[in-house]
Amino acid sequence: MRILDYSMRSQSKGFSKSVLNQPRHNHSLRSWLRKRFWYFQQLSEPRPTEAALSTQRDDVVLNTWAVRAVIEDGIKRPIRLLLEAYCYRAAVILIYSGMDTMAFLNMPASRSDVMRSDFIEWAERYVKIAGPTPPTGTDLYGTRCSVLHGGAPSRFTREGRGRLIRHSSADVPELVRAFFAGVDQFLVDLAKDPEKAETANRRLEELEANGPQANRS
Repeated sequence: MRILDYSMRSQSKGFSKSVLNQPRHNHSLRSWLRKRFWYFQQLSEPRPTEAALSTQRDDVVLNTWAVRAVIEDGIKRPIRLLLEAYCYRAAVILIYSGMDTMAFLNMPASRSDVMRSDFIEWAERYVKIAGPTPPTGTDLYGTRCSVLHGGAPSRFTREGRGRLIRHSSADVPELVRAFFAGVDQFLVDLAKDPEKAETANRRLEELEANGPQANRS
């Protein structure tokens, strides 16, 4: 994973490309084997989402059916399938889209539209990527804008407000791990807050109703 710091643009010709983490092109056999081991381990373990929901208090009930439809079957399982098919670019796109969804579930009940600050707040709190200079919620937001809009650096990063993360196939599993762990911890936290759980339930049901409908006959 490379993190590019565009805030240093004025100090060199063009954009500064400070490599703050491991090189982008790491296709060693060791990295490949580690990545594959992680994936098959994920397939063999119980669903983390269901484990997180099992910690709910008796007086706070998240809609487990909606959580499974929107989060497990709508976000997590597709990401696993994309990794199995070596579709890393598509997996990264879905991860950042999933962060948008989590920010939507987490925003105050009085609001209907997700703002930049909602994404940054959720990512800062829940997405913990290992590394000597781990990305912040602001970095993840700037990268999200790039990833979801074709890959070109966003205005946010070009203006130096956040570092741009360039993911390689070797480090996508770490991004997945961090995102999945963040989602599970988020669900645990929701289950501890009756007011936020009620809001999240309403939004989960809205997302499920507005999404593609499976044949339930």
